[in-house]
Amino acid sequence: MQERAAVTVKDCKFEKCGLGIWCSEASKLSLQGSTITGNSERRPRSEDCTGLFVGEGAQADVSDCTFTNHFKAIAIRDAGSTLTGKDCAIESCLGSGVYARGEKVNVRLRSWNFSKCGEKKVSNSTTAGVTVTCGACATLEECRFVECKTSALQSTHNATIVHNNSVFVSCAQQELAFEGGRIH
Repeated sequence: MQERAAVTVKDCKFEKCGLGIWCSEASKLSLQGSTITGNSERRPRSEDCTGLFVGEGAQADVSDCTFTNHFKAIAIRDAGSTLTGKDCAIESCLGSGVYARGEKVNVRLRSWNFSKCGEKKVSNSTTAGVTVTCGACATLEECRFVECKTSALQSTHNATIVHNNSVFVSCAQQELAFEGGRIH
């Protein structure tokens, strides 16, 4: 069995990123105490302005970080990919703060703050504080959602969000589930 590549990024500052960090191919990332600021632009026919991409079976653990001014702050997709983390903030996100897509994609977040996510409704795209789709699963503990324009939580296409002790302040909608999505 091949060993996963492991990388720790601590106390770093990324500014005006089109794509801040790419974590893929079964690697492990520990991201701590860092600030990742995007340029908020959605580029046609390429990756969106994304702070952190996790895919192809990779694992990312994120703590004490701030993501600001992205289209999607964190995108996670592909079977076996996981995102865990605590005590982070996502602010001023045109699209989704966290976007998870795909079977066996798992997200577990504790004490995250989502502010002004889903600022822009894009055709053929879902935008919210946390969006899960196509079989992904997210568990959220003690998270706070403030002024999310489209919705705080969005689940579609057989995906599931479980949230406990979350707080919702001035969000257009607290939960939006459709096309087989579930929110508990």
